[in-house]
Amino acid sequence: MSQFVAFLRGINVGGKNKISMKELKPALEKAGLLDVETYIQSGNIAFKSVQTGIAGMEILIQNCIQENFGLEIPVMVVSDKYLRMIRDFVPADIETNFPPNKIFILLLKEQPEADKVAALNEQDHSPEKLIIGEKYVILASPDGFSGSKLSTNFLERKLKVACTARNLKTIDKMLDLITAQF
Repeated sequence: MSQFVAFLRGINVGGKNKISMKELKPALEKAGLLDVETYIQSGNIAFKSVQTGIAGMEILIQNCIQENFGLEIPVMVVSDKYLRMIRDFVPADIETNFPPNKIFILLLKEQPEADKVAALNEQDHSPEKLIIGEKYVILASPDGFSGSKLSTNFLERKLKVACTARNLKTIDKMLDLITAQF
């Protein structure tokens, strides 16, 4: 049995795509996920599964949401080990100079093309810090995500890859939930 985290994109924002985590949890368990735990209303889900295929779990969760809430919601699933690895890549100088709610991890649906990464890396993003990994981006923004020039939409347009973002506080909470399950 393996542990995973799912991040739902664009739910419970501005009164749109409303999904109650209290209702989602039993629906996901009925669909076959185990030990489901949610964190806040923005679609953060820790769970266990005997299935190990990421794409299959994303489809399972999307179908569950469609069937139970009538919504088509993008879902990003990562293993607990992968999320921990990305978290460990956040440089100490960023953590020293930015509070956890101003540091973001963006999970990318796939690896962006090298030329798109290079073009973005050539730009000066000051005072923001941007680190682009294989299938993730670490972003530190003194004005937070809503005040950032490097929004999810901007990065998706530049990298040509779908993504979802969470601040470091949320990432740490999800890792705590996973750790508590064992």
